[in-house]
This record gives sequence, C-alpha cells and structure tokens, in this order.
Amino acid sequence: MVRSGIPEMKTILRGVALKEYLTFRTLVAKVVGLTVTLGSGMPLGKEGPFVHIASITATLLSKLVTGFQGDL
Repeated sequence: MVRSGIPEMKTILRGVALKEYLTFRTLVAKVVGLTVTLGSGMPLGKEGPFVHIASITATLLSKLVTGFQGDL
C-alpha cells in the first residue's frame, strides 16, 4: 500500500527525527509502488506520494551538495 507521507513530513518539519524515512531505499519503494498502483488503474491521490518523493529527493541532493562544498 502506498502511503501519502504527508503526516510524517509534518512530523519532520516540527523537529522530530525519523530514522530510515528519507532514504534512497524509501525513494525507490515509493516510486515503484506509486508507478504500479497508478498503472493498475486504481484510484489514488497522487499529491501525497509526490510530496514524499520530492522531499526525499531534496534531502538526498542536499547531502550530495554538502559533500562537495569542501572541494571548492
């Protein structure tokens, strides 16, 4: 089942650290699950999962950018 991720994102924005929530593994599972669910024709609200996918992508990109800052 694909969960939206919005309640968890609200929790993170309030300052609670959730382990293993914004990881690459979660990103892959969310993208695959959302693709399969939408491809099956099941009615699904896409906005919540896309918020979660975008937040994971932003987190991973920010970690990548901070890794390169020492090289400038």
